[in-house]
Amino acid sequence: MTESPRPTDEELEQGPSRIDEEEEMRGPSPGDPEPPADEEDGDDS
Repeated sequence: MTESPRPTDEELEQGPSRIDEEEEMRGPSPGDPEPPADEEDGDDS
């Protein structure tokens, strides 16, 4: 079977969610408005 340039319906359905999970594990995505700064915030208050 030849690999088609376009992803299959299954890949399209899984794609977004899989990417989101990876982004959450790695950290905030580029579009995230506020990065996680729990430790720094805790020091202030």
